[in-house]
This record gives sequence, C-alpha cells and structure tokens, in this order.
Amino acid sequence: MFTPDILFRRAAIVKVIRAYFDELGFTEVETAVRLVAPAPEPHIDCPVAAGDTFLRASPELQMKKLLAVGMDRIYQIGPCFREGERGARHNPEFTMIEWYRRGEDYRKIAEDLKGLLLEL
Repeated sequence: MFTPDILFRRAAIVKVIRAYFDELGFTEVETAVRLVAPAPEPHIDCPVAAGDTFLRASPELQMKKLLAVGMDRIYQIGPCFREGERGARHNPEFTMIEWYRRGEDYRKIAEDLKGLLLEL
C-alpha cells in the first residue's frame, strides 16, 4: 500500500528525472498504453489482455517509431504491464522510464544513466 510519504518521495524522484532529461535536451513523449497486438518479446511471458487489445509491456517499439520519423532525444515515464511477473520484487503493473538518443551507442546511454543516478 502506498502511504502519503511514499507518494511524496515518488513525486520528487519523477521531478528530478524530468529535470535531468529536460536539461539534456530530451523531449518527454507519451505513447499508447493499449496496443492492437503485443510486442514479440521472448523474455516476457503472458501479455496482459485488455478487451480486444493488449497493455504494453514496454514503450520500446512505439518510441523507436518516433526515432524513425526524426525525433533525436526522447524519454518516457509511464505504466507497463507484465502478467507473469508477480513476486516479492515484481508487480504486474509498474512504472518504467525509457529513453533513446538517435545515432548514439550504448556508451552514451550508460553516461546518461550514470548522470541520472548521480542526480538522484
């Protein structure tokens, strides 16, 4: 159960994340949560059905489409759903942060992560 204290701390963390990526020139995006078909991800069991659609396990494919049409630096903080991942450290619904830089390799993304962790 979430307490007000946890929700205040979560809000402060999200605020820092947004400020960090905004300062680096990223654009925050919001992609669809309900999809016509689940992404073919071999390591994710049991996509979550929602009527005649599915809830996203990750925003990856939708965000990569934005890169393909010319966006350079994007990030998203939003809900994801994975039915088969319940446990002491897993919940079927969770918040994920995902970011991309078009034309950069993993070293630049690792640098982003290191900077974000230092900010937090």
